[in-house]
Amino acid sequence: QGVGPEDLIIAEYPLWWTLPGRHATLTQSLASLGQATDFFPENMPSERFLYPCDWHEARFVILDPMTERWRAEFDPAVREAVLEIRGLWRLVHQTGRLSVYAPRVTAESSDSLFDPVPWDTPAAPVTSVEASP
Repeated sequence: QGVGPEDLIIAEYPLWWTLPGRHATLTQSLASLGQATDFFPENMPSERFLYPCDWHEARFVILDPMTERWRAEFDPAVREAVLEIRGLWRLVHQTGRLSVYAPRVTAESSDSLFDPVPWDTPAAPVTSVEASP
C-alpha cells in the first residue's frame, strides 16, 4: 500500500520532487491551521491553500535537520509540532539525516513508500499547497 495522489506528505521543498502525493511544509501546515509561523501571519485565509494540509492528517511527516533544529529553535509553533510528532508518531524510516514519521494508525502499512526507485523512473509531478495570489 503506497502513497496515493491525494495523500499528504509534510516535508521541506527540496524533497517534494522525489515524493508522490500532495505536499506542504510544516510551516505551511501550521499556517493553514491559523498559527503564525515563519513567513505566514496568524489566521491565513483558507483560500490561500489549494487543499487541506493539516499535518495531523498527513500520511507521513519527514523531519530534516533544518526543521528539527533551526526552525524549531526560532518558531514556537514548529517546536511544539516537532515535539508532538517525535512523541506521538512512529518513526518508520530513517535515511541519513531524514526521519520519516507516520501516525501510529498507518505506521504498520508504510514500508512501500521506501521501495527503491530506478533512476529512469520519471519524477512525480510537483504539487504545492499554496495557491497563486
